[in-house]
Amino acid sequence: MQGIDSIKQHLVQYADSSLRQQIFTRIDLLGQKLGIAAAHIWGVLVRQAYAQAAMNIVWFIIMLIGARWIAKWARQLWNAKGLEEGTGGFLAGGLVICYSVLFIFATSAFIDAIGYLVNPEYFAFNTIMSWIKAPGR
Repeated sequence: MQGIDSIKQHLVQYADSSLRQQIFTRIDLLGQKLGIAAAHIWGVLVRQAYAQAAMNIVWFIIMLIGARWIAKWARQLWNAKGLEEGTGGFLAGGLVICYSVLFIFATSAFIDAIGYLVNPEYFAFNTIMSWIKAPGR
């Protein structure tokens, strides 16, 4: 029942009584359809937050490796001999832009991962709220 208590704690803080009732109705309905208890749904969502954090960290590492490779390649192009005048700089500039975009995505993935690790209940609560906001999906 820890999951239900955690849900109630969040609902007391963030939702009025009618919304709370709607949330519990939806969770119970979902649990009935799946044949599982609402506490189990909450536990799955919290564990999913940890899985999402792990996946984001893996993507962060992959994107950082890719960004490092792009930066190294850009530096080689910038210093390359034998290219037409300005071509190396132009290609290096394009790669720097690619590097910047990739680094921004990597940083975003890492920040999301920290959020999932620090407060997985928030992820679970947001997931439940998205179910309520879009019941037809």
